[in-house]
Amino acid sequence: MNKFKIRPSSMGKIMGKLDKNGELPKTCTTYLKEWYADSYEEISSKYMTKGILMEDKAIDFMAEQLGYGLAEKNINIYSNEWCVGTPDVIQDNTVIDIKCSWSKKTLHDAIELNKDYEFQLRAYMWVLDGGVDTAILFYALMNTPAEANYGVEVSYEHLATNERWLAFGFARDLDIEAQMKERVELCREWLEEFDSEVKKKLGKINK
Repeated sequence: MNKFKIRPSSMGKIMGKLDKNGELPKTCTTYLKEWYADSYEEISSKYMTKGILMEDKAIDFMAEQLGYGLAEKNINIYSNEWCVGTPDVIQDNTVIDIKCSWSKKTLHDAIELNKDYEFQLRAYMWVLDGGVDTAILFYALMNTPAEANYGVEVSYEHLATNERWLAFGFARDLDIEAQMKERVELCREWLEEFDSEVKKKLGKINK
């Protein structure tokens, strides 16, 4: 079995509260079983397609709105002993993750902070250890290309610019990083036990 490392985008899946017996939560163990089996469903949707197609323009939009002038998509992979990932943008001591909202409604829904996304940003700060002190979660309402919407393009350019984005900022928190490290270690212990149990039962008549 490979040594378990978590991706920032999945950090929220393992960081739920332990149950009353101190056991990992079900959302965590479900994810760990998928990781162990290397079994992930290929998920494709119009929402993801829009995000992929509009990512570069959303980065340009973010840079303009936040006063960076220019920003480039990061392609480097960063890791430590427990986590590995590729942040969207690293700019001026800040790591930035871009989310392309599907519609005005989904942008407005994002006003309530998604804790999974917060853990994702905190994990990026963690793997960049000392490279950044702050993180920004940036939602952009970009035009929806026809390729992502059954041949129908939707434009939001008639909206005022300030109605087309939403952002949350976070400062690096070493205590939270210590909690993430501890949780990854607990996941590794759980996986060792699960690995042993699976190997005992596969290929045998179990009674």
